[in-house]
Amino acid sequence: MDLDGIPNPNLSATRESDLRIDTYLGDWIYSQGNARISSWNNPDMPSPQQCSEHVITNSLKSVKVNRKSTICLWTDEGRIVRVKILELDTPRFNHAMAMMDIAIWDRL
Repeated sequence: MDLDGIPNPNLSATRESDLRIDTYLGDWIYSQGNARISSWNNPDMPSPQQCSEHVITNSLKSVKVNRKSTICLWTDEGRIVRVKILELDTPRFNHAMAMMDIAIWDRL
């Protein structure tokens, strides 16, 4: 899913993707390229500043997620993103389905 491009309702992984969801071997979200990701474990929604600082100190290439997980991400182009997982679907024919609430902020 490229979070730097023009919004597209039919998002899928491309070579410019910032993140990828994999439910085949468990529910994981992977950052791709130069994107960095971290799991937000506070019950309050993070601000753009909190997300940015959290990625700086807790950056990973993948995080295990479940329904209601919140993650913070830096995109390849340096945008800050908050992703709230609303629903995760079990794999069908190697395709993962997820409903997410995504906030994307320009660089701070």
